[in-house]
Amino acid sequence: MKLSSIMDMPLRLVQAEIVEVNKYLPASEQRRGGFLCVLPNIPYYAEPVPLMIAMVGKPTASKERKYLELCQEKAIRLMANEKHLSSWQTRHLDHQQYGGAIRAGDFIFGFSGLIELADEAVLLMMALEIGLLSKEEVVAIAQISGNNLISV
Repeated sequence: MKLSSIMDMPLRLVQAEIVEVNKYLPASEQRRGGFLCVLPNIPYYAEPVPLMIAMVGKPTASKERKYLELCQEKAIRLMANEKHLSSWQTRHLDHQQYGGAIRAGDFIFGFSGLIELADEAVLLMMALEIGLLSKEEVVAIAQISGNNLISV
């Protein structure tokens, strides 16, 4: 399988999950896209280099730069805390550090562009679909944040 095919799969699945999660949100909380950051699940080092950063769907135009930065910040923060499974474990709203990154198999995924719980939900469902997380692992990570948008 070509590298481009491997990288395309998370993008297609995250886009599908955005549509799915919006079905469970009130109209005022629905969003159409965001940014995905993929890091290798390796010990943190001085300058983490993303494997991929991509726009998924149609993020709110006035917030594109913010979402681009946040998806990376979430993933890098999770990488720096190697015993954590979710960026919710280091969430600090006063410092604009949000949930929305997960550790899954050989990767760390960060997403920003939806409401905070939805950012996490689309990643969890994508990782389950790809086979990077089991149903039990998805439930365990969702329990950390109290994420009620997940049903497995």
